[in-house]
Amino acid sequence: MTEEQRGKLDAFLKQAVADKRAEPLAVMIRLGADLGADARVGEVLTKLGLKASRTLSGGRLLVVTLKAEQLPDIVASADVARVSYDAVVTPQAT
Repeated sequence: MTEEQRGKLDAFLKQAVADKRAEPLAVMIRLGADLGADARVGEVLTKLGLKASRTLSGGRLLVVTLKAEQLPDIVASADVARVSYDAVVTPQAT
């Protein structure tokens, strides 16, 4: 992914949150390097009523379907290394 693509994706995610977009988004998140990060992020997802639809790269990348309003809670987790910069975001059919 180029820097320009990353910038566009980051802007899209920020705008989706600002607009409170209603359609579910499939977002890829990268976990932090801490070995317990997966469990702690799992707790955040459970609290939000979400689950990873796929795990990639030895479980360090998670694909999660969520609402835009839930994204700030995930981004706020100290165990999430990146969302937007390693994300694949696609509108999902409702």
